[in-house]
Amino acid sequence: MGADWYNAFSFFGYEITVPSDTTYPKFVNRLFGPSSILEEPFVITGILTEFHSRMDETSDAELALLNEHAHIVIGFYPVNDLAKMAELGRSLAEYIVDNPLLNGLEIAKTPRFYAGIEWFVDIYEETSDDSDNSDEDDDDEEEDGSDDTTSDEDEPKISPERKPKCD
Repeated sequence: MGADWYNAFSFFGYEITVPSDTTYPKFVNRLFGPSSILEEPFVITGILTEFHSRMDETSDAELALLNEHAHIVIGFYPVNDLAKMAELGRSLAEYIVDNPLLNGLEIAKTPRFYAGIEWFVDIYEETSDDSDNSDEDDDDEEEDGSDDTTSDEDEPKISPERKPKCD
């Protein structure tokens, strides 16, 4: 559903605020560990543990308070069948309400649709030696005045009657 370096997605779920105190690592392990509490088709799509300063009027104290929490979204990927979506929505609501692990956490009152892009970018770091060598190679080609990439054989053949006359 996208190029090999990104994937567009939409998601339906509840945002949950998790305090990042000493129980936070246990909570994350229970969500992602071998004995995960998540049941199919429910998944976690986002974990935001750090908030950066924004262009709005958010004060440093408010940002510090936000940084003490992690925001996760538990839900499911939408399907094309409306009846199935309604059934999954009801199951998700029951799962969120009846889950003892989520007791005491701040949970959004209603689920929402989320949309975004997942990036799959491989970072290529060029070493300084590689970049120095490629620059030297470029300089050598410019000094020679020759271009090794083309030859007479590569040029298209033009019939004598179609060649432009230069007088």
